[in-house]
Amino acid sequence: MIRENVLVTIRYNMKDSRGEVLENRSVTYRHGSPSISRVLQSQLHGLEVGDQKQVLLRKGEEDADDDFTFDITVEAITEAPPPERGAPGTSVKLHLLSGFLGSGKTTAIREAAKYLEKQNISVAVITNDQGSHLVDGNLFTYLGIPSGQVTGGCFCCNYNDLTLAIRHLVTHNTPSVVFAESVGSCTDLVATVLKPLLQQHPEWQPTMTVFADARLLSKETTPFEGTVNYIYNKQLEEAQVIVVSKIDQLKDPAKIKKTLQARYPGKTII
Repeated sequence: MIRENVLVTIRYNMKDSRGEVLENRSVTYRHGSPSISRVLQSQLHGLEVGDQKQVLLRKGEEDADDDFTFDITVEAITEAPPPERGAPGTSVKLHLLSGFLGSGKTTAIREAAKYLEKQNISVAVITNDQGSHLVDGNLFTYLGIPSGQVTGGCFCCNYNDLTLAIRHLVTHNTPSVVFAESVGSCTDLVATVLKPLLQQHPEWQPTMTVFADARLLSKETTPFEGTVNYIYNKQLEEAQVIVVSKIDQLKDPAKIKKTLQARYPGKTII
């Protein structure tokens, strides 16, 4: 039964007031933690594995900008170990960000950090590159945002370094949100990073978002050669969420969203 301090896995379908599906995925959280909406948790209390329920988050509740409906199925309930100092925090949300160079990842993280800090939500950032000296990492240090670095290869080649960096930030800075920005040439993150994290650290609730420059998406073919083009398309294929940046450069931004929804059905397009 869902009660305080158990790990709960739910599958949910989230719709807005117009009936548009915004998300359809599974998530694991510790019941009673601030990692997901308190309003939603209160409506799940007492449910058993296999139970289904429709819950509501109304406009204005927890700063929601619309009425949202969640069709929820309880997939698993397990006893959670007590949190230890230095262990992955139960209230940490980990967001993996991927996308080609110039797609806007670093800028988005910087602005998200500002936005969250204004709401007293602490943020930390992990940057990544093939080299040993990361300009982006120094940028976040300059901005006063706690940060770590994974150098000498992408996240998929340095998975242990990534988890160590997260643990270090959790232990020393206690962030509520961690953004992990992968090097622009990285792909296959779902199999090599996201799935292992979901299995080993479900309390981090890892998600994966890919950024894409609207100007490239609007072209019939990308300007890359074969190998690079494969990586570019693979990043988009494996994303849970695709964020289209620089839409102000297009005459018809709505056309891109429609094209992407047809090309990648079931994904969240922002």
